[in-house]
Parts: sequence; structure tokens; C-alpha cells
Amino acid sequence: MFACEHLTQREVYMSVVIAVVNGKGGVGKSTITSNLAGWLYNIKQKETLIVDLDFQSSSLDWASIARTYGKDVCDVVSLAGEKTEKHLIVKNTQMQIQRFRSKYEFIIIDCRGTIDEFTIGALRSADIVITPLSASALDLQATSTLLDMFEQINATKDYTMHLYLLLNNVIANTNTLKDSIRLIRERIAENNSLSLCKTIIHRREEYKTAWGEGESIFATNGKGKDEFLSFIKETSIL
Repeated sequence: MFACEHLTQREVYMSVVIAVVNGKGGVGKSTITSNLAGWLYNIKQKETLIVDLDFQSSSLDWASIARTYGKDVCDVVSLAGEKTEKHLIVKNTQMQIQRFRSKYEFIIIDCRGTIDEFTIGALRSADIVITPLSASALDLQATSTLLDMFEQINATKDYTMHLYLLLNNVIANTNTLKDSIRLIRERIAENNSLSLCKTIIHRREEYKTAWGEGESIFATNGKGKDEFLSFIKETSIL
């Protein structure tokens, strides 16, 4: 007989929870979420759920657009509007996500653009964390705070989460980008649970077009499709 207390969440529930997190807004969390969901649900045929924790409800809006156009899209639920005391938010977020694990193979959490109780609940529930960021000093500062929290939470788990840093919405290969890559590598050195993806997601019109039509980048035939697939292959998602 198995002693379930020795098994990880991923082993017990046979599901994967992916948190898309950054400590600030405007870095493309919802875009990463929708494209990842499109790949898992439409391409790999996996039972997939998006949990939208953001008050802006971008992922919920994307799914609504898709259904308006008659597209087949994964389930999306919003937990952003839950009203409760702060000390209960972490626990309630974890309980909700834990309940979804029995129904879905993959759960993608589109987090808020801030580090709060919802973010903590998402990190405590996650198996994998994806942190999109741009090549800016402000993003690097916010990300450093998030990495500190990630390491603290990871140390309390009975399994190891992995966090993938993904440079997103990049315009060109500039000196600022090179400096950002150097600083990130210095910050994550000697921590095997942190990785900087080699793939860089560039600013492309096709990402905006796909979003506006309720599609993922995998419904297009441009360079964005190839680079996003390259990013996925760097992770342990499948």
C-alpha cells in the first residue's frame, strides 16, 4: 500500500499546476497564459483550465472572444472577485486550485501584477512557475522580490518547484537586453530550481492579432509560433 504522505501533489493528482507570475503588470502574463493554454488544449488535447486571479480578467476576456467567434477554447474561471479577509485568501486560493486538480490535467494560473496573498496562494499550489519579464530595470527589480518569495516558499514544500524566467515582448537585441541577461544569470546562479530560458519572445503583431481573435499563436503561421514552441520545449511542462 502506498503511503500517500510521501507522494508529491503532482504524483497524487496526476495534474500539473503552472503559475504565470510577475511582481508587476504589463509584462505579458495573460498572453503567455493564453498561448500556453492553446497549445495544451487545442494541440496536445489535454484537459486544461485557466484560473484568472487578475482583476482585469484578461484571460476571461480572451476566452469570451474565442466563444464569440465559435472557437473551441479551454475552461476559464475567475477567482479575482473573491471577498474575504487577507489571511484567508492564501488558504482559499490553495483550496480552490486543489479542488480543480481532480478534474483537469493542466491548470494555468494567470496571476495579478503584484505580489499579494493571491500570488502566495498560487505559488504554494504550483508545480511550475513561469515569470515573463521585459529587459528593463523596473522589471528586474520586481522580479528579484518575486524570486526571494519563490525561494522561501519552495523551501517549505515536499517537492521542488521550478521557475522559468522568460524574456518577453522584446523589441531587439540591444545592449540593455544583454545587460539584463547578465544580471539575471548572476541572480539565479547556483540555484538549480531557477532557469533563464534561452528562447526570447519578441514583440510581434501576430501575438496581438491572435489574441484579438480569441486564438493562440498556434493558429498562426508566423515566427511567433516557432519561438513559443521553442520556449515550451525548454520547460518540464510535458
